[in-house]
Amino acid sequence: MFLFLPLGIKGQSRYAPYLERACLDRVTGELSLLKRPGMDTCTFSKYRLWGRTDAFAEFELLGESTNFNSNIWNALLPNKKKWELYVSAHFICSGNDSFLSNKLFIDDTPPSYVEPDSVSVDFNTQKLIAGWTHPPDADIWGYSIFQVDGSGNNLLIDEQNVLFYSFEISDFNPKQTGNRVAIAAYDSCRNGGIISNFHSPMLTQVQTSANYLCDKGIEITWTPYVGWLVDSYDVWIVNSDKQETIYNTQVAGNTTSLSYTLPYLGVNLDIYVRAKKLGSVISSTSNRVQFFVSDFPKPTRKTALYFASVSDDYQIDLEGYSNPGDSFNIYFRTAGSAWSLTKKESVSSGTFSHVHSLNDTRLMPVSFLLVRYNECEIPADSSKIISTIHLSANQRSLSWNNNLQWGLLGGSIEYSIEREDFGSWIEIGTSFTENHELPPFGNYQVRIKGLTDLWSMENRGYSYSNPVWVDLGFDSSLLDTLLIPNAFTPEGNNPVFKVSNPAIKPGESTLYVYNRWGQKIFQGDALVGWDGKINGDFALDGMYIYKVTALYRRKRIEKSGSVLLLR
Repeated sequence: MFLFLPLGIKGQSRYAPYLERACLDRVTGELSLLKRPGMDTCTFSKYRLWGRTDAFAEFELLGESTNFNSNIWNALLPNKKKWELYVSAHFICSGNDSFLSNKLFIDDTPPSYVEPDSVSVDFNTQKLIAGWTHPPDADIWGYSIFQVDGSGNNLLIDEQNVLFYSFEISDFNPKQTGNRVAIAAYDSCRNGGIISNFHSPMLTQVQTSANYLCDKGIEITWTPYVGWLVDSYDVWIVNSDKQETIYNTQVAGNTTSLSYTLPYLGVNLDIYVRAKKLGSVISSTSNRVQFFVSDFPKPTRKTALYFASVSDDYQIDLEGYSNPGDSFNIYFRTAGSAWSLTKKESVSSGTFSHVHSLNDTRLMPVSFLLVRYNECEIPADSSKIISTIHLSANQRSLSWNNNLQWGLLGGSIEYSIEREDFGSWIEIGTSFTENHELPPFGNYQVRIKGLTDLWSMENRGYSYSNPVWVDLGFDSSLLDTLLIPNAFTPEGNNPVFKVSNPAIKPGESTLYVYNRWGQKIFQGDALVGWDGKINGDFALDGMYIYKVTALYRRKRIEKSGSVLLLR
């Protein structure tokens, strides 16, 4: 007999088991009954499982179990209908021996429909990711995650109780099309909800324009997001070398391409597109295209002017280098003037020479600049400005402009001072600065020879300045002739008896004068001489004896003779 003792859970006896969930495997027909055991009043005997498929039919016995504490009862049902079930608990007691559980139906109700909020590509890992929101159902045990193939077949990838999922590249390659993700929720009875519509992320692709080296153009295309209506797309172009955004713009939701002109080439780019859902904050990011936009190949040598050498009053010899195949222009100017063209070369052969004959090299230095143009006729680079060495002279002092460009190009700088000698040039000094002092006398042409170890077509390594004439006077001290007069007139046109020699300086010679009896009547500087007086009075006319001694230029001389004094 069945007895009902004091009520426990949900109005039933606390001595009866409580049925929580009944699940049916639709393939095998096996029942999984989740229950909680009641209290043992005396000695437990068995459980009995009762069920019916019609509300007007009697319950029939479906099975028995002697496991009092088991939480799950598995039984094979006669059919796969929706059974109404309960369990009776039996005890070996006098009289009161049976208690009934609550009744429930087999759960065959699927969870609510759920689909991805968005399917996207993770920026860093570049793996496909998907996220969704938990449906309102209380009994959700997990989600089935599907790959939808091109024929519409749903291929199960995984089952997880998560709201975010990261796919392996082997499942979805973000660099390919056809990445379709669908999901369905399932409950504790493995009742699966309806498989959602698939969501497909964008696939972004980038290519350069046909003439991108000249126009710097790139074309960005992407497949539209599939799964919800797109309000707009954000397009991002990032300089990945510097982690700087080059360009970011928003385009309409029906747009799937964008043309853009890059500000510069030779850069690594990260390019991606982000879709924004209409009327929502939800978005989806495409794959990230890592794209290197190459520039023109760098020349193996620098664009340079190495030498600007004066070879005549109206001739300057230039040497330099420009990348083979490119074009170049050479410009010139003098102080205060604008740049003017002196040479235009449509196809460079690399090294070159040029004769410039548009300036008077005697007036001022002339500066030159080489500009190289790439195949787009756009200036690619330029040389450093190079100038002629311009020499100016102020008496013995020479000065000239610094040949700075050689140092900037990494070359050494030394200057040789040269003098013209009967059609040939000979070195008369060297300097590492821009000035030099000449010897005190001379009349000749002088020029500067700038020396460097930089490359030269002629392997000469030098540039000449303009020549200048210097007139530094005649060095009379180079003459060494002793002149001694044989007569003088103290009161006439030749009033002093003295010697003359440009090589002798004051104080380096002595004059002695004697009368006919050998008495010394004068001694003094031979260059100053004797005025013909003795003790303040003029001497008598006649012949007198003299002696001259001198010590100069590391030599000693002595002369003697007679001189006639006439009044």
